[in-house]
Amino acid sequence: MLTDVINPENKTKWFYLVGLNFGAAYSLFFILGSLIGGRDAGSFFIPGQGSAGIFILAVGVVFAWMAAPCWIELVLMYPNRVGGIVAFCQEAFQKYCPVLTPILGLGYAMGGALGCGMGAVFIGNLIQSRYFPEISSTIIAAILVFMAFLCSLCRLKTISRLIFPVVLLTFALALLSCFIPVISGTVDWQTATDFHLNTSFDGAFGSLTSFMAGFLLVNLTVPSYEKFFCYANYVENPEKDIPRAVVVMCIIAGFYFILMPIVWLGSMGEIALTKDLSFSLIPTFSPVFGYFAKVLSFAFLILRFLVSCLTVTMFSSRVLFQLSKDGLFPVCFSWEFPKTQVPWFASCASVIVSFLFVFWLKNELWLINSIAYTNILSLCAPAVAVWIMRHDFPEKHRPYKAPKYSIYLGLISAFAWLLSIIFGFQQYGLVTILTGFFISFLGMGLYAWRTCSDRRAKGLPIMSSGLHVKLTGVMILVLILDGSGYIFAVGNMADRNSSLVVVLEDIFVVVALLTISVGIIVPSIVVETATEISSAAQKIAKDVVKEFSKALRALGKGDLEGAKLSVQPIPVLVRSHDELGEMAESFNDLQTELFLAVDGLNETREELRTAYNSLKKLNISLERRVEERTKELNLANKEVSVALEELKKTQSQMVHAEKLAGLGQLVAGVSHEINTPAGAIANAILEIKNDYVHILNGLMHIALNLDANIQPAYVKACEFVLSSVKEISTEDTRQIARSLEKIIDQENINNSDTLSRKLAPLGFTSENINILFPILRSQHQDIVVESLFKMGMSQVHVRNIEIAIGRVVNIVKALKIYSRSGNEGLSTANLREDIENTLVILNNRLKRGITVYTNYEDVPTIECYADQLNQVWTNLINNSIEAMKGEGKIWISLKKSSDDYVSVEIEDNGPGIPQDIISKIFEPYFTTKPKGEGTGLGLSIIKDIIHKHHGKIDLTSVPGCTKFTVSIPIVIINGEKK
Repeated sequence: MLTDVINPENKTKWFYLVGLNFGAAYSLFFILGSLIGGRDAGSFFIPGQGSAGIFILAVGVVFAWMAAPCWIELVLMYPNRVGGIVAFCQEAFQKYCPVLTPILGLGYAMGGALGCGMGAVFIGNLIQSRYFPEISSTIIAAILVFMAFLCSLCRLKTISRLIFPVVLLTFALALLSCFIPVISGTVDWQTATDFHLNTSFDGAFGSLTSFMAGFLLVNLTVPSYEKFFCYANYVENPEKDIPRAVVVMCIIAGFYFILMPIVWLGSMGEIALTKDLSFSLIPTFSPVFGYFAKVLSFAFLILRFLVSCLTVTMFSSRVLFQLSKDGLFPVCFSWEFPKTQVPWFASCASVIVSFLFVFWLKNELWLINSIAYTNILSLCAPAVAVWIMRHDFPEKHRPYKAPKYSIYLGLISAFAWLLSIIFGFQQYGLVTILTGFFISFLGMGLYAWRTCSDRRAKGLPIMSSGLHVKLTGVMILVLILDGSGYIFAVGNMADRNSSLVVVLEDIFVVVALLTISVGIIVPSIVVETATEISSAAQKIAKDVVKEFSKALRALGKGDLEGAKLSVQPIPVLVRSHDELGEMAESFNDLQTELFLAVDGLNETREELRTAYNSLKKLNISLERRVEERTKELNLANKEVSVALEELKKTQSQMVHAEKLAGLGQLVAGVSHEINTPAGAIANAILEIKNDYVHILNGLMHIALNLDANIQPAYVKACEFVLSSVKEISTEDTRQIARSLEKIIDQENINNSDTLSRKLAPLGFTSENINILFPILRSQHQDIVVESLFKMGMSQVHVRNIEIAIGRVVNIVKALKIYSRSGNEGLSTANLREDIENTLVILNNRLKRGITVYTNYEDVPTIECYADQLNQVWTNLINNSIEAMKGEGKIWISLKKSSDDYVSVEIEDNGPGIPQDIISKIFEPYFTTKPKGEGTGLGLSIIKDIIHKHHGKIDLTSVPGCTKFTVSIPIVIINGEKK
């Protein structure tokens, strides 16, 4: 991520920074002689291009002008950054080659550091030769480098203002040196415009390589105003001041690098420009200043190199500083003084390089040409970066937008500079180009250092086994093989200066550049595409698929709001038409299908919502019926409350009546007796609620999946069940089920046994079962029948509620009668049905872990107080449940024990009743339960009820078997057994 580093307090006027930048124009005086006459590089001689070097210098300025609009646009897109034009390219190159900016940035910074040392050596030689011959020029140069280091530690705003007067003075001397010969008429314009090109061998190819060699050297110096962009954003109003400053510097560059060299060539001649300029420039001042011309010439050169020596280290350190802030170079380069924002560590590193040049490398001037190689690549980068930014980030804010034609002019300049690398380097030797490669890989090494540090800080392995590492190793191997082949081929050439050697050198450079491109750019594109696909896949897996699954689960539960899904695709950019592009397209197609499924889910959700609204009406009618039954229950509860109040009043009277001495305790426990049917009512209501949940879920599924031609039959069946379910005895239900099973079998319908058992209780008979045949033959047979069965059972539960309410009322009535010592009328009762109804009422307690086995024989109806007998069955069964603590087995049998009696046996496999208390269990208020949990009236009331019927109750109990046997006479006349 790009980082802003400029503190607004450190900003200054644009013309101060223009003066600071033109300290870098010193190199004109260094390369002019090398460009025209050549120079001894220490280990070999670098030939010059003759007077055509002046023309090459002018061409270089023109190409720099062509690239200027691109540079302005790029820099103004990031108004708070430093580091020169290379540091502004990172966002454009990030997707394609993140390591390219560090490679170019190091060479760019090295140029400034070596320039400082070179300027210090030049000034040291001049001062030592003129004034201090006894002092070593190296010592003088070292002092100047140290002064440059101190300047680099000053605030930019301060140092630019201090140097500006010196810059104005040197510019004034440059004007005098140029215009005095013109005004005095000492310029030979024919000589000034007579350009001839020196070549190493004849032919057009020789001329091309010689021209490009000069072009390569020129571009180390000509676009010197590109150094201004290291400080450009320090101006107070970048959008206004940077374009203005660039225009001014373009004009000054034209003066310094076109007009002034031509005037010098015409006034001094070609030979003079290849010698010591401190003497050669004297004639340009002498027509006006006479004797002082020598002083002015010397002062001109000294001041130019002094300004350059003091300023170029500053831009070099800021390149390292910004790239470190952006995460491309080690963190140490971003260490700064917080108040002044001076990158002190980067300044130290730059000065160390300058010292190395001063003490050990000052005679190896080929090193400057190596820096020219990396520097010229940095000039190519911004134009390409602007073109990429226009393509990849068209919506990005651009305070200054270069004309479209200028983008293409910038690309042409970049292409020309690239050609100069291919065709122009051979005059500088193989060592030069290899050193340039080494500097490039050193930048890659610094990038790798930062990457490893960041990975270690995140807890990741230091080294990555990615494609970059592998292809970089292959790239280095290919470069080694390429260089070895070149050395072998050139070593076996008889004529080292032939055009064939030059061709071999150019082939080597082309192969090297292609290898770097393949080893750096191609893996970056591959990794970027793979990374995009991986990130999108992780996003889909973590978010889209997760949300999709969550929505499906919500839909399965009937939560239509939770099933809402709103996600967006993550398209992968297709950058090429190869396997990678096909992979990206396939992934995009996969996303398309996935999001079509998401749309389908949303459509299904809306259809379910519509179905839910239609079913809601049915639910409302069912809820209305439940509300009606609930109102009846509330009325019954009110009656119970009234009865309790009456019992409380009666209790105070029973205290004085010996006959009703125990009635007060009976009233204390009546709530226990009433809670039994009340609990049954609550259980039945709970069953109704549960059935309605199943009914609604089933109806939703049926509404979505049942065929349209079957839906009328289903609606008709629902209406039949809701209106026809009524009380049917167990035996009748079995008979109906058997007849239905035969009919269903005859229709060749599967699951006849299960279907008949579920349909029989619902009122379906052999006469009306035909309305279900279309449904029973469909694939949704099970779901539809289950839905109908739940509807019927809800009706049964409603009926049970009615029975329980009646039972509560009857209990109250019985208590009233008992309290009044009156007798309730006799009625006939079917004991089997009464016991079954009791089991239904207690179903909520039985189903938790109790298994009930029933054995009913055919017995006649009896005359009895039916409600009181029901209380007997309820209490006995409830006592068994409590004795087994909710888990065990109960056996209930009904039989005719004699001609006059029927008997009911209720047996459980609980722990049994201890023998020492069996004789007490029928006594009032005796209980084995903890205090507060029982009244001890249950069995006492049971015994009284049975005695009232002239029956008897027997008890047998051992561990694992407790059995109550109740015998009731079949007929009672006038309260007496018949």
